[in-house]
Amino acid sequence: MLGYEGAVHFQRVENNCTALVAKIDPRTAGKVRAQVRAIREKKAPADAMNASAAINRMVAEDKTTGLLREQKGVVIRFPGTRPAQNMALEVPDEGTVIGYLYMLSDAGREFHARIKLESGNTLMCTVTDEIAKKLRSHLFETVKVSGPGIWARDTDGAWAALKLEIKEVVPVKSTSLRSVIDELRQIDIDWPEDVFETNDGHDQNGSHLQ
Repeated sequence: MLGYEGAVHFQRVENNCTALVAKIDPRTAGKVRAQVRAIREKKAPADAMNASAAINRMVAEDKTTGLLREQKGVVIRFPGTRPAQNMALEVPDEGTVIGYLYMLSDAGREFHARIKLESGNTLMCTVTDEIAKKLRSHLFETVKVSGPGIWARDTDGAWAALKLEIKEVVPVKSTSLRSVIDELRQIDIDWPEDVFETNDGHDQNGSHLQ
């Protein structure tokens, strides 16, 4: 969210609260402050705004609030509520998403998983003990998960997952285009030299091809 990863360093966790303390290189401090100001004014780059929204969703999931502060005081508040995003419709339905599984935590009677989607948004998921065991072996990997959830459609007609109860998980194999082509070449099929010149110049309906 703050950007400038090479200049923003994790320093410690404060006692008695979940407070991550970061130290910023002095030469980059002005740029980081400008980014924070842009986030507060909703003018920051998409990746920074997505990160800020993800933090707010995470504190909402934990039923708490959060804030970003510096020595002079609070600069960004995370109220823990999902801001209105011109959502025209929300419906419960079965669905499937693909994303990067980066967190799995014990929430008492169930487990919580967080998956980063290609859009940059974080999807909050709930899972049973059985599914959690499967997810553990795919932590920090790209997975395809399915189950009932809440899906929202915005005023532009685009659908997005808001939450998901994972019932099935499948690892996503990362394969290059070259590997896919090589696998296709291994299939024992007698490919014609020109697929349009089959049946002696006639198509499947018997019409002559000119």
